[in-house]
Amino acid sequence: LLALSIEKQIDSLTDFVSALIEKDKKDGFRNWIKYYLSEEHVRNLSNGCIFAALLSDAARGPQKRIKTEFQTGLDKFYSALEKGLPDEHKDKRRTVQSIFSMMIGSLSIARTMKPGMDRDEYLKNILASVLHMLP
Repeated sequence: LLALSIEKQIDSLTDFVSALIEKDKKDGFRNWIKYYLSEEHVRNLSNGCIFAALLSDAARGPQKRIKTEFQTGLDKFYSALEKGLPDEHKDKRRTVQSIFSMMIGSLSIARTMKPGMDRDEYLKNILASVLHMLP
């Protein structure tokens, strides 16, 4: 049941990001990054990112099916993000893996910080760094 729930959540997130990128090939990926690293998303624990919410639990869990579901989901998700990069960009997979890993870690850290200037500055700095990784 958990594996099916994870699959559904990952598919939903992948569909959402795919639609953003398809709607705006030039800036869809960039706009999603801006939302992901926003104060709004940091506060949105109930509708936040399935990866950020469950990755550490999935890694500790003994269930092979859960880990397989996460890996399969990540592969699909990365493929969706790759479409937001220019066609001629080399190393698309490495770029999206690096960007998304930084985003997940940053989101998790921001959620441990008290709201205010420190967290705002942290999110602003991370956003600038992530956007700088885009071609």
